[in-house]
Amino acid sequence: MRSDTPPASDAARRVFLRRGYHGTSLDLVADEAGFTKGAVYARFTSKADLLLVLADERFTERVQEMEALGAASHGTAELGAAIGRKWDTKLRVDQEWSLLLIEFRVHAARDAALNRRYGALHTKLRDGLAATIAREANQNGESLSTPPASIARAALALATGSVLERVAEGGTFPADVTQRMNRALLRGLRTAGEATSPRSKSARGAPTPNEMARQARANRGASLPA
Repeated sequence: MRSDTPPASDAARRVFLRRGYHGTSLDLVADEAGFTKGAVYARFTSKADLLLVLADERFTERVQEMEALGAASHGTAELGAAIGRKWDTKLRVDQEWSLLLIEFRVHAARDAALNRRYGALHTKLRDGLAATIAREANQNGESLSTPPASIARAALALATGSVLERVAEGGTFPADVTQRMNRALLRGLRTAGEATSPRSKSARGAPTPNEMARQARANRGASLPA
């Protein structure tokens, strides 16, 4: 398989989006690209090869987008909301790609070898998201109660499920559901992490406003006569 064939990839994307994974064939891609069937078969052994090339390109773009959002964010909750906004937009304007990928994933789940190939690409996407979350938490001194890799798994599961929910509900599906859920997820995990963090006050630096308020209440109580 070679991935240095933009015309074939572009033609494959158009056919896949029109007909879905199961309705696409290499013959149809060859016709769409204006190639001979032999030329396409010489480059790709199956339509799964073509779909994986497209998925690899898309996942690379997604990781770059998440890194850019991380660079512009201030805290994991804001990052989660920004990624959610991006995904909510894609749900509206790029739904056919999301459905295509889900269709392919269900097919690959029944083929161990193909599933391993897809899984390697999916891991790259998940690791890219986890690294962005970890970097944002570290830069803002946040403590998360759950490892970034687990947060990334949950966020991707939410995103995949939201595709199917949106299709089922149609126009009644909330336009910003992923944004709100991502923000709530990361805000809750951050709060839980800070509440259970073993670090001392001196290790954390200056006390937070909540800590200062608690200390003020304790001081007032201690000043009352017995």
